[in-house]
Amino acid sequence: MVAWDKAKGKQNTGQRREIQRMSLSIGDNKVRLVGDVMPRYCYWVTTTEGRKMPVECLEFNRETEGFDNSAPNPFKEIDEAVYSDKPQFSYVCNVIDRSDGQVKLFDLRSTIYSQIVDYAANPEYGNPADI
Repeated sequence: MVAWDKAKGKQNTGQRREIQRMSLSIGDNKVRLVGDVMPRYCYWVTTTEGRKMPVECLEFNRETEGFDNSAPNPFKEIDEAVYSDKPQFSYVCNVIDRSDGQVKLFDLRSTIYSQIVDYAANPEYGNPADI
């Protein structure tokens, strides 16, 4: 990571690339997990287009997987009448969506995460991100 005051260069002015998220459909969904998994707490905010987008909870420390109440949290400054949802725990990882070959972010809720961890702990399967 680079501090804002130490950042160099300018933003790529080429084509804008939107981050794609993996969404599961009913039935079989085939993906290839890529790399490690990242723990996080997110506020899920609805955009003006009606889509739910994650906003990181800045109080959550990924290294310790605990909260640092001295860290800034802009959501605490918002009146509860405007936004009162609590952050939700999840994991995120990169996947290759086998239906279209695209790399996407995959927000893992507890059920799916637990199932993957169970497979990873089984020596017959091992780490699903290993090639």
